Amino acid sequence: MLRYYLDLDEQEIADVMGIGVGTVQSTVSRALASLADLLGEES
Repeated sequence: MLRYYLDLDEQEIADVMGIGVGTVQSTVSRALASLADLLGEES
């Protein structure tokens, strides 16, 4: 949500949420993979 609607980069998201950049990266990766799976897209 923060990445696509507010156009925040990974560091800004990490700062806003009080988490590490690596956590942002892994969470985004898992979320996009789950969405692709739900939509039936190949990765």
